[in-house]
Amino acid sequence: MESKEDSRVLVVKREILFADDAYFTGFRGVNTDPDFEKRIEENYEFIRRGSIGNCGAEENPKYKQIIPFMFLTRKKDKTIFTSRYFGAEERLTGMLTIGVMGHIEEHDCQENPEGQRRFVKGSPIYEGALRELSEEVEIIGLKSDPILIPFGYINLDKLPVDLVHFGLVYGLLVDGLEVRAKDESLAGSRFMKTEELGDLLREDNPKLCTWTKVAFPYIKNFIEGH
Repeated sequence: MESKEDSRVLVVKREILFADDAYFTGFRGVNTDPDFEKRIEENYEFIRRGSIGNCGAEENPKYKQIIPFMFLTRKKDKTIFTSRYFGAEERLTGMLTIGVMGHIEEHDCQENPEGQRRFVKGSPIYEGALRELSEEVEIIGLKSDPILIPFGYINLDKLPVDLVHFGLVYGLLVDGLEVRAKDESLAGSRFMKTEELGDLLREDNPKLCTWTKVAFPYIKNFIEGH
């Protein structure tokens, strides 16, 4: 079985992603210029995730690894799915996150044995996002493939882990559905009231992952209908 270090992940050169004065830090809504998702679709490549002489994706800030960051919400209850991360990325260990997230891998861009994409969208971004979602959580009562709502983008460059990652934020409405963590990396998962999470944010809790800190205020407005 291929190790995570040996896997080839989807990246875009930083200079291409942020060309034409597109650089930003923090959160940016999806209805902005440029269309980063389109830019990624037109310019992605795959490189080895692990480091070989600082050339792997995890150590090379010349590239941004594209990470789908999916939040699951029950809008009627004003709650959002949360968990503490204990996955392969040691720099995020123990952090509270509102995102189900992961890398897009080269096999997400390949056809299955029947010569078809796994999902209708046929995009490596959506392929990777929905694969990651299916691996990490079970959504009980869902009658069809999940419908991801494009929501925005995250870019931070302060910490080493942020330097090499770029987030594509998607929402998934799960009102009336049960969600269970399948992956042991998502410890203590539960639905949390937006008000409770907001209190943690106001306290500047050090155990909140940075992407959650920058995205949650916008997601909270969406959930609460502002």
